[in-house]
Amino acid sequence: MRRIRIRALLIIFVLIEVILSVDGYGDVETGINAIKGTLEIDSDVFEKPGQEDFELLDYWENIRYNPENGQFGLSRRAGSPEGGDVLRIRLTAGEKLSSGETYVRVTGLAASEGKREIFPETAELALIVVLEQLPEAPEPGTEEETMRDCQEGA
Repeated sequence: MRRIRIRALLIIFVLIEVILSVDGYGDVETGINAIKGTLEIDSDVFEKPGQEDFELLDYWENIRYNPENGQFGLSRRAGSPEGGDVLRIRLTAGEKLSSGETYVRVTGLAASEGKREIFPETAELALIVVLEQLPEAPEPGTEEETMRDCQEGA
């Protein structure tokens, strides 16, 4: 089955890294050498990403991203019939982050091998935001901090 899929790789505090990958294109002769699509994010949860938040993976060479409409395109000179990760997108949660369901999706996907375009389905990632209050760090020089330091050293 041909597809472009999307998955969350890492969540740290308010940062999520989303990986876009290609697989199931074994019948493509020269390999995929261009992909375009539109990034759609929940603007109530995530800040609008910039060009610097897009990182090419696995020998992809060029990326263009329009933050106004979410459209992006990536390319490389030589295609590869093998699948793999093609793009990492870093998303930062906004200040109004609250618990609940949210999404990251890529619509209007098109992949090209140079001879023809292939139109995979929309890639979507459903997320559940769970907010937990972290314990506050003890004030420097207090008995609580000293106890914590002793426990960590044990």
